[in-house]
Amino acid sequence: MRRWLFIPILLGISLVAGGMVGWISAAEPLATLHASSDSTSDRPTAHSDEGSPLLAGVQTGHPQRGSQPQQQTTAAPKPHSKETPLPSTPLSAKAAAEAKAAGVTYRIDPYQPSGGPYPDLSKIDPQTLWVDVDLSTQRVILFSGKQRLYTMVTSSGIPGNPKTATPTGTFYLQNRGTWFYNDAEEEGAMYWTSFLNWGEFLFHSVAMDEQHRVLPREAAKLGQPASHGCLRLTVADARWFYTHLPAHTKVVIHN
Repeated sequence: MRRWLFIPILLGISLVAGGMVGWISAAEPLATLHASSDSTSDRPTAHSDEGSPLLAGVQTGHPQRGSQPQQQTTAAPKPHSKETPLPSTPLSAKAAAEAKAAGVTYRIDPYQPSGGPYPDLSKIDPQTLWVDVDLSTQRVILFSGKQRLYTMVTSSGIPGNPKTATPTGTFYLQNRGTWFYNDAEEEGAMYWTSFLNWGEFLFHSVAMDEQHRVLPREAAKLGQPASHGCLRLTVADARWFYTHLPAHTKVVIHN
């Protein structure tokens, strides 16, 4: 009697187990899909002036910097840049009036290209592009291999203080955006492109106020160390840099 009762019980257990296996197999693709959706980057997409995606991160606030960031370990780069005379371009009417009203002297027009007409990069392999930043001459130089393409005037960080010095070494362009403003420093800038820590150390325009107006006393410092560690450029240079240099472009910064 007990033997015949035991057989149906075993059959019942087998049917229940088989149903659970089938349910688990059907649920597996849903679990896999959910896991893959969690892997999506949480960085928003930045856009160029033409509206095409340029990798990541339109950022509206500059991260606070409390200490020297961790630098990439690299051999000391050989200096490639030599300070060369830049085109003698008269100040635009806007820059001249602005400087006069503020009682400052603009050696470089903060709104115009600092090195003359920009090069045409359409026939140059992007893989050959790299940026040489010479802190001793305050120049940002774009190369294709060994060919010098363009020279910009910059204002790097103030040396001697880990909180304001521009880090040296080899880096690669990261995310970018069109505007940020730092409430603590009461300064902002347009057309930023990060080279370290995803939005902490940047190439960007000369310093501006909250209404996107150039700060003349800061703009007058172009060509000498003046920033909190970033690399300031004229508005035109920052916009061209932001628009034309792809992510992962190598950047070598040295004294």
